Amino acid sequence: MDLLPNACPECGYKEIAYSMGVIRNRLGTGCGEPPVVWREQCHRAYFQRPFCAAWDRCQVNPHSIAFDKDPRKIDANIKLEYSVKLTPETHVPLYTIYKAPV
Repeated sequence: MDLLPNACPECGYKEIAYSMGVIRNRLGTGCGEPPVVWREQCHRAYFQRPFCAAWDRCQVNPHSIAFDKDPRKIDANIKLEYSVKLTPETHVPLYTIYKAPV
């Protein structure tokens, strides 16, 4: 994994956890497959879309996706996917992370 954050991308809080799986990149693993970052204190999650340097806020069910504070436990064989929809009022994208079907 390259360039994993060691703090919350939004507030800089140091205690974060990483998803055990990675966001599937349909262009192949050589293009990078980042994990989801979870901050339990405020129940916020962030992820990177392919070819995007910014970390986007997303929705994730921490009971259906395993998280750990040790980034060495990230398993690139576990694939996650995301869906996006625009919020009706503000048209801001709302990303939802889920386990990829096998």
